[in-house]
Amino acid sequence: MTRNGVSEVAILDVNNKVNNSLPLKDDIYKILDMIGAWDDVFGDKSKKVLLKPNLVHPKKSGSGHITDSRIVFALVELLLETGFKEKSIVLGEGCGVGFAFATTLNETMECVKAAGLQPIKEKYGIDIVDLNKDVAVEMDVPDPLVMDKVKIAKTVLESDLIINLPVMKTHIRTGVTLSLKNMKGVLPGIEKRKTHKLGIDEGIADLNSLVRTSLSVVDGIVGMEGNWEYPRDCVPLGLLIAGKDPVAVDTVCSKIMGFDPQKIRHINRAAEKQVGTMNESKIIVKGLQLNEINVKPFKPRFQSFIEDYPTVNIIDEYGCTGCYSSILSALVHLKGKGLKDKLKDLNIILAVYKEDSIKNLTGKTLIIGVCNKDFKDKGLYVPGCPPNAVEMIEAICELYGFNTKDVL
Repeated sequence: MTRNGVSEVAILDVNNKVNNSLPLKDDIYKILDMIGAWDDVFGDKSKKVLLKPNLVHPKKSGSGHITDSRIVFALVELLLETGFKEKSIVLGEGCGVGFAFATTLNETMECVKAAGLQPIKEKYGIDIVDLNKDVAVEMDVPDPLVMDKVKIAKTVLESDLIINLPVMKTHIRTGVTLSLKNMKGVLPGIEKRKTHKLGIDEGIADLNSLVRTSLSVVDGIVGMEGNWEYPRDCVPLGLLIAGKDPVAVDTVCSKIMGFDPQKIRHINRAAEKQVGTMNESKIIVKGLQLNEINVKPFKPRFQSFIEDYPTVNIIDEYGCTGCYSSILSALVHLKGKGLKDKLKDLNIILAVYKEDSIKNLTGKTLIIGVCNKDFKDKGLYVPGCPPNAVEMIEAICELYGFNTKDVL
């Protein structure tokens, strides 16, 4: 994780590789050489290597949604050229299962195909494993914050080296999604929802304390801000960031994005669990320096959400990840159905302490979740912890007289 008591994070300018198909092989070799990874991480050619990209949805490479396929291809070629056998390298991912829509389960292999990664199997003989459908092994979490046990995909546990390949993106509840959060893909299927239910920031820290990555290579070629609407929310940075300490990597990436890492809870919690360091006096940045990067700060997802739905008034004093994810998904779905502008004067009550917080409201009011059961007579109440997005959509349809069958 560290060399000489410090964590090294390398930043490389690859601006000439934005919006084109030029290969990244030389760039990947260079940035890993900057942090000594070819000796420290990849010195033993007999080790089993898991490449873990971010393929949360079936999107194309270069969109900013998912890991640029050129990074994966470059790593595979370099590993084979430096002495690793094809049977010792696995591409593994368990794509997003959806927390808001209870029935949502994206197909990992469809995501692999959409990303243009399927040829890796035919061209190089590299196995591709759907971690959502892999054998699940329940593990004890050391000194747990919220998860004392969690199920991990067997392929992950059998790997000696886990190479984490996230994308630089914002997130509605965790602020950013980078190396630490990308590890949720090693949780098979709906096991991913456990972190939301128990506390996503602490859950991410618990997971990373159990499943340790060997190396992170962050795709900052094109990132995503706001609500991840393509191409509006794309952020072309033209950067690669790499390091062996995921906490240090995420600390540096957060600063590049314009966020204070001290205010990003899951990074702090992972540092507390000694997954890595966010102490900047113990982080050495190699290559491009932070003061040399001129990037407009990423727009936080919640800010974009508010801007996108100006007629929706969300009242929240202690709402959880689940309700936020579900209501955002519900509203995005309604927007896709052309109903956004019809949501006039909609109040959404996520979680409040006392009735005074919701007095004198005008318009239509949606009361969400068991936290608000004492106020269920103040509007249309949807129970649950949390209600899923479908239930919220049905309730909004009832409030506004939309035909539910047409909307869903």
